[in-house]
Amino acid sequence: MSVPRSLPPELAAPPSSNGYEPAWFVPTRQAIQEALQLPENWNSYGARPVDADLAASTLKLLVEVAPTAAPPPMVVPTTRGGILLEWHMRGIDLEIETLAVETFHVFYEDEREGREWEGNLTSGEAAPVAGFLATLTGRTA
Repeated sequence: MSVPRSLPPELAAPPSSNGYEPAWFVPTRQAIQEALQLPENWNSYGARPVDADLAASTLKLLVEVAPTAAPPPMVVPTTRGGILLEWHMRGIDLEIETLAVETFHVFYEDEREGREWEGNLTSGEAAPVAGFLATLTGRTA
């Protein structure tokens, strides 16, 4: 029997910037919470359940760097117990995988600008992610 896992209470309420709630917060938090309910071996190939600390770290990163109007990402559980966030839109591919608490692997490709970046970052080094999300958010189509 698995123990229900959840995000910490401080991540229950959406942050507000100038009185606006981020459009991405509620759907992203809900998708992460659903991923936390996956049991051991959820993919029938030995996948680990999503780690609550990794899930919280993922959401905290977005709270710190995502613009209010950013589109919500696709939330994908990883077989190692982490979370992968994905945006594939507006000519941009952005993927952020939580490897450990406050440690992320980031892949960014902008087809229009011919720009690509990939590497590991800690939450203290997340300025590139903020820039990638700002570009994605600012692009109309």
